[in-house]
Amino acid sequence: MVNLMICILKKMNSLTEWIQCQTQQISDLQQKLMDAGEISSTDASSSPDSTAQMLSSRLSQLHSIQEARIALKYLFRQASSSEVSKINLETKYTKLESQLDAEKRKSEENVSWNDKFSTETPVLESICEVLKST
Repeated sequence: MVNLMICILKKMNSLTEWIQCQTQQISDLQQKLMDAGEISSTDASSSPDSTAQMLSSRLSQLHSIQEARIALKYLFRQASSSEVSKINLETKYTKLESQLDAEKRKSEENVSWNDKFSTETPVLESICEVLKST
């Protein structure tokens, strides 16, 4: 259980790092596109501020939608994977619990047989002594 948690934490950390790296790359590309848009808009007759704003707005919407889609896909995969792991662990737990109950019953039977034989042993020994003496 602890190993599973450590593994999940490691995966979460590596995925967080990967997402941060991807976010940084996207931000860099957005900045390059905005810079390119500003350069081309200064060449055109429209105002650079309105073009840059429009480009920035479109990029942020695309960026947000794309991130949301990726995040949702990832979360659904993680949730389903976690649920499968949970079900497998519950099944394993139930099997182990039933095995433990069976072993407890066997142990109790052995104890009762041991008690029975320990009380009968002196009687049997005395019978053997009587038979030997005759």
